[in-house]
Formats: sequence, structure tokens, C-alpha cells
Amino acid sequence: MANFEVSSDSTKAVMNLQGNLNVEHASELHRMILETLQKHEVVQIDMSNVESVDLTFLQLVCALYKEAVRGGKRLIFEPIPHRIVKKAEKMGFTEEYTGGYFWKGDVDA
Repeated sequence: MANFEVSSDSTKAVMNLQGNLNVEHASELHRMILETLQKHEVVQIDMSNVESVDLTFLQLVCALYKEAVRGGKRLIFEPIPHRIVKKAEKMGFTEEYTGGYFWKGDVDA
């Protein structure tokens, strides 16, 4: 089960993600992040309540991050649990593979 909530103020939108983020939720999450990026210059993804992620989720957010950068937007991943970072690295999302760490905000578009 996954849950996505969006709140915003004058400076940014915050998307709170919860639960298990996997291929089942990829389409809905993709749509929500794109819609939020269209309305806001800065979108923060709060993953503090994410239990697990799969490869599909990591590919999706990496691609969305690069798309945001190309569009002059900011997609920030904060906070992100250490276990999620470790899983991303274990799945091959290393600096050499992705051109940077998207969760640190240093990926080249």
C-alpha cells in the first residue's frame, strides 16, 4: 500500500510519500509529480515514511529529476531514509551510472 499527499505554500510544494513504492504505483506517482512540477518551481519529495522502493520507483524518480532540471525546476528529495539510499546504491544507482546522486541534487540533466 502506498499513499501520496501534496501540500504547498508560497515557496514550494511538498509531496509526502508513504508505504511501499513499487511498480503498482508508478503511473499514479508519475502523474502526480508531473502535475505538481507544472504548478510549482520547487517540489520537495518527503520520503521519511517510505517503507520500501523497487527498481521501477528509482528509475521513475531519477528520470523525473532529470526532466525537472531540464525544465528549470527543482525536485528535492528530503528527507530520504538511509535504508532507501543503500537500496538505491545496491540496485546500481551509483554516481558513475546516473551522472550523480539524484537524491543529493547533483545529477546532470
